[in-house]
Parts: sequence; structure tokens; C-alpha cells
Amino acid sequence: MSRKPAAIALFATCIALEVTFVTGFLCGQTFERLFLLSKTQEGICLGAMSIGMAVMSLLAGHATHRWGPMAMLVKGTLGMMLGIVLVTVAGGFASLLVGLATIGLSSAFVINAFSTLFAELFPEQVRRVMALASALWFISSGLTAPVIGAWLSHAARHQLGAWSYRAPFLVDLAANGLCLVLVLVLVGPAVKNLRPAPEAAEAAPATRSAVGRWEWVWIPVLGACHGVMIISLRAWGDQMVLEKFGVSEVQGALLLGLLSLGLGLGRLMLAVVHIPVDDRLLLAVAGFAGGILIALGLAAQSYVVSLVVISVGGFVSAPSFPCLMTLVGTRFAAAKAHVFGYMEASVGLTGLLGPALVGVLADRGLGLWLALGVSPIAAFLLGASSIAWKLQRPSAPATPE
Repeated sequence: MSRKPAAIALFATCIALEVTFVTGFLCGQTFERLFLLSKTQEGICLGAMSIGMAVMSLLAGHATHRWGPMAMLVKGTLGMMLGIVLVTVAGGFASLLVGLATIGLSSAFVINAFSTLFAELFPEQVRRVMALASALWFISSGLTAPVIGAWLSHAARHQLGAWSYRAPFLVDLAANGLCLVLVLVLVGPAVKNLRPAPEAAEAAPATRSAVGRWEWVWIPVLGACHGVMIISLRAWGDQMVLEKFGVSEVQGALLLGLLSLGLGLGRLMLAVVHIPVDDRLLLAVAGFAGGILIALGLAAQSYVVSLVVISVGGFVSAPSFPCLMTLVGTRFAAAKAHVFGYMEASVGLTGLLGPALVGVLADRGLGLWLALGVSPIAAFLLGASSIAWKLQRPSAPATPE
């Protein structure tokens, strides 16, 4: 069976997961208003999906390695749907937190499974496929964020109450259900054709021990920097411009949309144009250049300037995630499910800590644009860590278990 239909189903799964996360981020102010949350509580809710992903990602890699990516993709998608249902029936801070955390816990299995499947289906062009997946991921959120923002503004004006956030989450529920059907119909047969021959399976342990090195530890370090840089900005960026410039919710959502669009277009370019550069060098450029632009955008005194510069910063920092995925898929191929899990755990953990830290700083009287300085700082650390790894001498073999 052709790999293209399976890839389409996996791309659709990426998009559905991303739009679900975007819905959660954009509903932050709605949650605050309806459930009377403090900024700290709102920050915890905004990071709940990420912390759930972080906690379960430590196990997701082992589960995928043992039971296979197909099984874990199906179970993860079902868990995502359960989490969405729990959010729609939430009645307060605690129940809302449980629903969002369930989405995050389940997303760990989905992300680990489709990352592993992409690496197995397209081992000869990992960077391009990962970049294309990430591009579709962010372009979809860039296109849907303004629509969701417009709906939330409409719902607030007409005092629709809980239906202001229930409606977009129910659309997410339907999208994830459709993706589950596509996965079962299109991905399953393609995975069966990828099962290794007995002799290949016998050779796997030897190959695994040969490719592993202590350098895998750099992956969660870089993942943590990426998580703080991107997730913090996406979680609070819309409210930052609302507070700093007094714009509407639609204009706030436009910032998130253009940031996501910049990330998506940058990754689409990476998928189309072959750049013969070491992934760690590309990571360094994305970190340093992206960090500078994000910092300038946060400090800008004009809404339009902030909008443009931050979205360009997203475009420039776009290679970060595809490069990380490529490094895992190529340098740690035999243990990729494990290393994907550790990377996703670090991204998820910092995805909670970053937004929560911004919320704490805001509660202490710091303006959101200043509190969001954690994002460019993380970008600079991403660049510095990439250079440090590139300059490090290879260490003795050791594979993560």
C-alpha cells in the first residue's frame, strides 16, 4: 500500500491535535471570566495540557516501543476525545484542570506515535516530512485562531456563557473522531507492510547499542528551551497585546494566528527547500535570530509593529522543532521512540512552567510584555546549547532505556 494515504491521515491527526491546543490557549480569558480564575490559576490551566503531556511522555516512548505506534495512536486519540468531553462539562477550576490535563496526557501518546510512524514511513527524508507536518500544524492554527477569536468575542457580547468555549471544543471533538477513522482505515495497512523481517528484528538490539550515545541528553535540554520559547508566547501572546495596546479579542487572536502562520510558513519552506546544514547549526540560528526578533516585538510600542515583528520571529525560529525531530530520527534511529518520549516530556514540562511563570510574574505586578521575556531568553539558551552540542566531542556509547 502507498505511504501517501497514511501520511495524509497522520497529517490530519497533527492538525486536529494542534487546533485542540489552540482552542485551549485562546479560551484562557474566557475560562478566567466564567470561572473567576486568578492569573496564576489561568496560567496553570493554560499549561495543564503541556504538563499532562510532560508527565505521560516519560512513559509514552516505552509504551510505543513495546506495543507499537499504531496501537498507541488509537488509544491516544480516544483519550484526547475523552478530555475534550470533560472540558465541555467542567463546572469550575478543578474540573476544568482535569479535562485539560486529560487532553495533555493523551496527546503524549498521539505525538510520540505519529512521530515514530513518520520516521518509519519516511526514513530517507525525515527533516522534510517532519517540517511539513509542523508546517501544516501551525498553518492550521494560524488560520483557525482568528476564527476562534471572533467566535469568542461574539459569544462574550451575546453572553452565551459556557457555550462560548463548548462550541469550538465540540468541533475539535468531531475533528479528532474523523482522524481516528482515517488512522484505522489508512495507517493500519501501511504499518503492517513496514513490519521488519525476522532477520532484521534479530539485528535490532546490536544496531540499537551501536547508535546510542550520551549525547541523547542534549535532546530534552533543547526541547525544554523550545518549549519555553514557543509555548509561553502562544499561551499569553494574545492577552499581552490586549493588556498593552487595549485591542479587541479578535486582534489578540490575530497575533496568535500570525505567529502560528509564521511558524508554519517557515517550516513549509524547510520542507520544500533542502538546506545542507547540520541540524544543530540550524537550531542555533533559529534560537539566536528568533530570540532577538521576539524580544523586539515584545518591546514594541505599536500593535502593528509588535504583530509583524513577532510573526517574523516565529518564521525565523521555525526550524527548531523539525530539527529536533530530525536529530532524534537520524542520530538515535534504533531508540527513537524512547528519545522522542524524553524530548516530548521536556517540552511538555516547560510548557507548564513557562506559562505558569508568566502568570506568577503578572500577578506580582509585572506587565505581560515584560513577563514574556522568558520566551526570548529561552531562545538564546536554545542557540547556545545547540552550539555547545556541536562543539562537544563524541562520548562513549550509551543508549537511553
